[in-house]
Amino acid sequence: MTQPFKCPSCGGPLEYDGGEVTVRCEFCSTLAIVPEDLQERFDNKRDGVPFLEQLANLKEIGRLIRDGNMIAAIKLYRQTFGVGLQESKSAVQKLAGGKPVEVSSTFGVGSDQSVKVQQTYLKSPQSGPSIRLKGCSPLVLALVITVPLLCAASGVAVFVFSGFRELVTRTVSRNSKPDPRGKESVSGFTREVMRFGREGIGPGQFKDARTVAIDGSGNIFAADYSGGRVQVFDSNGKFLTQWMVDSKFPLLKLAADRKGTVYIVQRGDINRYEGMTGKPLGKIPTGGKSFDDVVVSLDGRLVAVENNEDLVRLDANGGVVSTIKKSVSEQSDRSELDAKVAVDGLGNIYAMGRFNNAVFKYAPDGKFVTRIGGEGNEPGLFRALNGIAIDGKGRIYVSDVKGIQVFDSNGRYLDVFKIERNVAFGMVFNDNDELFVAGRTQIVKFALNK
Repeated sequence: MTQPFKCPSCGGPLEYDGGEVTVRCEFCSTLAIVPEDLQERFDNKRDGVPFLEQLANLKEIGRLIRDGNMIAAIKLYRQTFGVGLQESKSAVQKLAGGKPVEVSSTFGVGSDQSVKVQQTYLKSPQSGPSIRLKGCSPLVLALVITVPLLCAASGVAVFVFSGFRELVTRTVSRNSKPDPRGKESVSGFTREVMRFGREGIGPGQFKDARTVAIDGSGNIFAADYSGGRVQVFDSNGKFLTQWMVDSKFPLLKLAADRKGTVYIVQRGDINRYEGMTGKPLGKIPTGGKSFDDVVVSLDGRLVAVENNEDLVRLDANGGVVSTIKKSVSEQSDRSELDAKVAVDGLGNIYAMGRFNNAVFKYAPDGKFVTRIGGEGNEPGLFRALNGIAIDGKGRIYVSDVKGIQVFDSNGRYLDVFKIERNVAFGMVFNDNDELFVAGRTQIVKFALNK
């Protein structure tokens, strides 16, 4: 028996009777991808990474290049295509210079069909940008996908896939049943209860929001990665005001304490501001240290990341209380260039190693407790980590390109959920155990069902 669904382009009725993962619309000729809940089988993987996610990753690699974050771009390229460090570095450098890069590999469609990708080019606009895939299979799959790479400065920006427009701006996720209180996640672990913001520079609009914080009164602070713009909202997402910090340097992290003081990491400094007005309150004395990330614990102390992975606990005046050296590499035997930090209500500290694709838990006294995750595609493993947060039950939430994965306090994998139409970056919980996520152009609030 066929199952109906709508064309994502024109809204016309489509029918799916199993088997293939695409259906041609008779009204506008769009090649529509069948929603996952209607698919009997959908396992189009290449080199262990889902093919459609590879396309999404290419967009993210381009954005990283545009932002000058070459290290992260190299790492994501390497993870996406399963190649070595030198090859990844060379490819990213070519892309940054507007030169073509060729990728050749094999991916599967279904359980017993495969397609050989003979040519995949990422070209600069001057040479006629395109990604071209050639191949054949029992499904007679032959695709030509045009991919404009719009450059700003020397970066790759927006991908437009002919016949796959829905997949350009969001990761395909399973449809879920509506809930009168909000949108239920795939797993039922959470439900979306609020979403605000859209792309732009007006009130309540964002260009690239990657960090979010909440004070003791429930006020919400969100900031774009570049441009120095910090916006303030009430607990219902109503825009209140905005203020500016240094616009010349990326805003790496924004955190807030219960009294409404906002801490912002820029240029290696931790700067303090009055949250509701943006009035500068001075820098945290660093003693020559350069910081990359910071969180505020419930007792008002700070935990910051220095030298890529050293965890430094500071008092409210910036005095060093304790330090955990090499929080990631000491346990993994692999170097770490970009660790992020979180802390729970008991004072346990979590180091999220973005280059190691794992989380490392430490007790309040600095003793190593456990390692969570690792690099891979299976549940409980990570690729291209973005953010970390801890809820009131000590459960650990870690976001990457697959979604937000949840672990218990011992590191046991529990569940995963996604943000519809967005990628999850910074995350924070309020006093009601509601999760707020910065999703580039929107802030999304989730309530927990479990």
